Amino acid sequence: MSEAPTIVVIIVLKPGASASAAPVCAAAEPKPGAAVDLSPREREILAGVARGECNKEIGRRLGIEADTAKAHLRNIFKKIGVANRTQAALWALKNLR
Repeated sequence: MSEAPTIVVIIVLKPGASASAAPVCAAAEPKPGAAVDLSPREREILAGVARGECNKEIGRRLGIEADTAKAHLRNIFKKIGVANRTQAALWALKNLR
């Protein structure tokens, strides 16, 4: 029997921010099989989030504006049923192959 993979989440706060000021979001359960609903571009952007890239880095790599990457991410969050980048990254690690 093989062990389940271990997922480590590191949250980096901006200088001067306190952990108590970090927003806490409750998201809906991610939709099973939602990856089939993602466009190829959305899959590229979500893979960038899973690698820890910011919107600016994703945009630079894909030749789009950071705001366009952010708009894609809002749509991705709705499609996969998550509320933030961390949840999206975890979802991508579990569901994108």
